[in-house]
Amino acid sequence: HTANVTGRNSPAPLAAPSPGPAPVAGLGFTFTRDAAGRRWVVRRLKEGGFAEACGQIHVGDVMLKVGGRALTAVMDAEEVGALIAGQEGTHVALELMTPGPAAVVREVLCTRGRPLPASGAVTPSHAASQPTTPQPSRIYA
Repeated sequence: HTANVTGRNSPAPLAAPSPGPAPVAGLGFTFTRDAAGRRWVVRRLKEGGFAEACGQIHVGDVMLKVGGRALTAVMDAEEVGALIAGQEGTHVALELMTPGPAAVVREVLCTRGRPLPASGAVTPSHAASQPTTPQPSRIYA
């Protein structure tokens, strides 16, 4: 197909391809069941991933909810992974518990596939735009 430089009887211009959906991304950690097989636990943080960069997700944290949905012992790893994964740049809240005698439950707002700036700081405008509740504590990452 050649272009008609005169503009007369030229075919309609080709439309630019529409961008496809954003790639699917996770949060930069792997998970496994605990020793009893009842809970889902953060196993490893991916170097340079969101979880490592935000500093609020730790190896050994118990995942209680993803996106408001409670995780149960009957769920398989694929189902839990499907809740965590989503379009790159979208947000999902994790409710996590640090195990131990003084267990602390917290909610972390995460961005799929996007590490924070090198400083790891949460911008005040981002934190201010999120609602807060007394229980569980919320951490905006």
